[in-house]
Amino acid sequence: MPGPVPGPHDAHAALERQLQAQQQIARLAQTLLSLPAEELDQGIREQLAIAAELAGVERTRLVVANPKTGRVAAAYDWWSESEHDVPPIEADFFQRFAWASEQIKRGDIVQMGADSLPHEASAERDRVRSQGVRSVLVIPVRFGKAIVGGHIFASRSRERIWSQQEIANLRVVTEILASAIRRRRAEHALREREQRFRAIAEHATELVSEFDSEARYHYASPSFARHLGHDPASLIGKPASTLVHPDDVEKATRDVARGVAEGVEVRVTHRMRHRDGTWRWFESSGGLYQTPNGSRRFVCIGRHVSERVAMEEAMSRQLRAEQEIAALSRRFLAVSAHELDGAIREALAEAGALADAERVLLYTLALSPEDRRGFVYEWCARGIESGPGMRCPWSETQLAQGRVLQFGSIEEIPDEAAAERANWRRQGTRSLLVIPVRLERELAGLIAFETRTRPRRWTDSEVALLGLVGEILSSASRRCQVDAALRESQARLLHAQKLEAVGRLAGGVAHDFNNLLSVILGFSRPLLRELPDGPVRDDVREIQAAAERGAGLTRQLLTFGRRQESPLQPVDLNAVLRGIAPLVARLLGDDVELALDLADGLAPVRGDAQQFEQIAINLAVNARDAMPDGGCFRFETREAQLTADRPSRHRLAPGRYVRLCASDTGVGMDEETRARIFEPFFTTKEPGKGTGLGLSIVYSVVEAAGGAIAVDAAPGKGTTFEMFLPEASPPPGRARSDA
Repeated sequence: MPGPVPGPHDAHAALERQLQAQQQIARLAQTLLSLPAEELDQGIREQLAIAAELAGVERTRLVVANPKTGRVAAAYDWWSESEHDVPPIEADFFQRFAWASEQIKRGDIVQMGADSLPHEASAERDRVRSQGVRSVLVIPVRFGKAIVGGHIFASRSRERIWSQQEIANLRVVTEILASAIRRRRAEHALREREQRFRAIAEHATELVSEFDSEARYHYASPSFARHLGHDPASLIGKPASTLVHPDDVEKATRDVARGVAEGVEVRVTHRMRHRDGTWRWFESSGGLYQTPNGSRRFVCIGRHVSERVAMEEAMSRQLRAEQEIAALSRRFLAVSAHELDGAIREALAEAGALADAERVLLYTLALSPEDRRGFVYEWCARGIESGPGMRCPWSETQLAQGRVLQFGSIEEIPDEAAAERANWRRQGTRSLLVIPVRLERELAGLIAFETRTRPRRWTDSEVALLGLVGEILSSASRRCQVDAALRESQARLLHAQKLEAVGRLAGGVAHDFNNLLSVILGFSRPLLRELPDGPVRDDVREIQAAAERGAGLTRQLLTFGRRQESPLQPVDLNAVLRGIAPLVARLLGDDVELALDLADGLAPVRGDAQQFEQIAINLAVNARDAMPDGGCFRFETREAQLTADRPSRHRLAPGRYVRLCASDTGVGMDEETRARIFEPFFTTKEPGKGTGLGLSIVYSVVEAAGGAIAVDAAPGKGTTFEMFLPEASPPPGRARSDA
């Protein structure tokens, strides 16, 4: 039969209870919303008391499972003071109670008594009976649409059936509690991520930074102090471009804007300013994210790549240098011999640019082993003065052993080379690199690079490339020397052929002329003996004197023509010059002064005294004609020691020589005349005033004596003939120091 019909009093009481329940639920929700995340766990447990009061039970338990494993992830319990021996929640709670779990997974509300459970819920029935529970209500716990657990209400004092209104209220309570759990878990996860991010950022070697929507620093990691010397706190609120190199700001800003607009990762390589004012290279990557409160932030990680950039730049420079060196080598292969000298000088400027140097010096040894003068090429940057030549014995020893000398500072030069260090310091040199150059395994010279306005240190790869430049330029210089030597040899051969041809002609003429003179002298001498004094005898004497002078000239012509070899004997050159001086003075005339500067104790030379007299006369006549308005003609003698380290320009073998110089203050001569001065029959005099044999005879006599001759002259600056004649023996009372 139907139950009693509720009266107005019952309806009013039900309404009051519902109102009170809603007020309790509102207080529960307000309480949980007001709690900070770290207090939510305790708050949820405390609010379970309200849930139990609303359900009218002595126990309530809220269990949340891990969706991946199905095991208990979180559990919250409340029981009244009368409850004892409440069992803990096992991790496999949901596996133990499979029937109830299946009901909950379907989203069903489970309301049952110990005796009303179906047969398949035997595990649940045993558990309920063992705990003295008389009625149970289980409400599914949802996170969004997913069911993740159950909210269990257990009554031990009485059996009861929960009304739909009560269940609806308890559902709301469960949702509020589930929302609080979700909030706690979300904020806990967020806090964990923040702590993880903070820990990573605090210990990262990279620069970690966060920027707000206005591109200002919101966070800067401690690595800013390690890499850039800036206090991270001092950067907060400053624009992101604060530390970026001005030349990189535009590109970095453009790339970041593109990444933000397209929602892609941004990667930028740029320079950042260190506290000391220097610039460091960083490769930064980052992206945009949104905070829980909706703020837009940009996170950036910058990796220090200065070494990598420097290596890339070095490799790029090396590649460019290798290409330029290859082009330089090809260019020299195409340069003709007569253009080599100029090409070498131009290439030195390129070498200076490659080495980042301000002065480049190329020194190549001469082809002849006994000639150690070498060839020097120099290039200086604008504003840099040419360095004076100086001896560097310590450096020369090191280079001869194949060692590269590099000094980032001149003060690094060791004390055993203190004099060289002082010389470089006076010259203003800051850094120096000297590389020995070898061609076909033989030392061929050196190439030196110098800076004066800044210090510089060259890497091993740079030294290797610059050494290759030295080899290319030295090889070109060697080609230049070979070509010059070939031209000189051809000129010498041509000159020798001319001398031989003229000598043959002169020798033949002199031989026939000598036969005629022999007849004249043969008849004039008996006549002089037979004729008495008088005009006729005087005429015959003049005939004989003229014939004797002709005989002397004949002997010179025969010597020039190699038809008569004069014996080489020790000759006192000073005595010859003093003896011939009166005749030379008369030849020069009153307007030309004769000066003798003769060294005391001069060693004798090998030769013929009469031929040396002829040299003096020929040179004097040449000087007189060069000084029509008067001047000074000087003979000077000195001893000379030629060694491998101190050679002459005459390519003579090392040894002891007498140096004879004949100089005048006349009109001089141009380069074209100087090049032909020793050619037979070459003369600048008017026809009939010179044969052109005078200086050719001088050349032949000096070479026949084993010596060498050279001339220095310039228009308007006079002429100097320099001769080196081998010593015959030391002067009396003195032994050779080099014996």
